[in-house]
Amino acid sequence: MNMMSAAIRIVAWLTLMMPGLSYARCDVVAIVFKQPICQSDIGLPANRFGAHAGAGSDPDQRLRLERIRLGNRIRAVAAEHLLPDSSYTPTKEEVDVFEEFSARSDARMTRDDEELVAATQHLLENNEYDERIRQSLENTIAAVKRSIELSEKIAEDDRFRDQDMRQRFGEEYVAEFHRRLRRSRRESNEQWVASWKMNKALFEKYGGRVIFQQAGIEPIDAYRRFLNDIKHKGGLQILKSEYADVFAEFERYLDMGHNYLNEPGDAFFDRPYWETVDLDAEQRKRIDELKALPRKTP
Repeated sequence: MNMMSAAIRIVAWLTLMMPGLSYARCDVVAIVFKQPICQSDIGLPANRFGAHAGAGSDPDQRLRLERIRLGNRIRAVAAEHLLPDSSYTPTKEEVDVFEEFSARSDARMTRDDEELVAATQHLLENNEYDERIRQSLENTIAAVKRSIELSEKIAEDDRFRDQDMRQRFGEEYVAEFHRRLRRSRRESNEQWVASWKMNKALFEKYGGRVIFQQAGIEPIDAYRRFLNDIKHKGGLQILKSEYADVFAEFERYLDMGHNYLNEPGDAFFDRPYWETVDLDAEQRKRIDELKALPRKTP
């Protein structure tokens, strides 16, 4: 997944507005809907070593991340004006449902991979295929096995990490570390739900075509119309030249050749996908697609 688009879809849209800022107290970077956005709003947080988180020592990377943060901030302010009646803040119950789905999906991942390998091996052993299809099936087995090995290595590394921390710092340190991990996962899950709700709000206002990506359903036409309203209805002004192309990456993404879904977007924004997906059916579909591959003719 494109790093920029992932950041926009999963992290963006919902940065909270900072009330009470004035031009006199603010190093203004941009203005949208007459609201100033300050340099301090988009600056990268420093880690405990004084370096800027995520930017390292690369000034170009730091500027790129600041542009992403500025774009997120502009969209958050614009949403307050253009989508005033929409609710895109996730509730506790909504996040709980998403977490339950994620837990079920994670729990069955290795099992499904092992089942897929076994089914593919069975097909190769009991059927004749032309070289292209046989190579494709063999590549499938190799790729899924790598996925299984990676999952096992991550689990093993986690066990060694916990054991090392336990020996060096004690049990309470490990417990606190896992509490922080759970909080971080919760925040990430909240962002997933928030992203879907924002996309739903945008589609309901602007309509248009939608696509399916790793981050879920995206209303591409709605993104474009929202951005156009930000520029024209919001009177967007970028006051620092280094941020002038704040939406350049986003616009390049919008202009890519997308595979638009044939079904109307209403079908996808009626309920979140994680409330409707049947994990058993998805696995059966993957295996049935492999079984349907044409055999070699005599």
